[in-house]
Amino acid sequence: MRTYYLQDMAAAYVEAAYFTDSEDLEDPEFSVDFKRDAYAACYNFENACATLEINLRDYPAEQVGHDLWLTRNGHGAGFWDRIELYSRAHADLFTGMARAQGYHEPEFTE
Repeated sequence: MRTYYLQDMAAAYVEAAYFTDSEDLEDPEFSVDFKRDAYAACYNFENACATLEINLRDYPAEQVGHDLWLTRNGHGAGFWDRIELYSRAHADLFTGMARAQGYHEPEFTE
């Protein structure tokens, strides 16, 4: 079951990246490396939450994936913008954790 949550989260992460970064490209497709790194970002985020004894699976995988991408790359929405879902404490914590991962440069195939 663990794998499906992360797969759904990573798919949503990539979907958010596509939405924010592919508009000026013709037939954009992300590289295999970017997709692998997206999964790793989601895996690391979930593990960091587990270390803090937070069950990330209490939240929808798709929303967490979107918010991870949006927050870490400084887009106009993200964890901090969804207090009703995450609570103030988790929204602030998740925002800091996402930003700590640093900017993730989208990488497309040629």
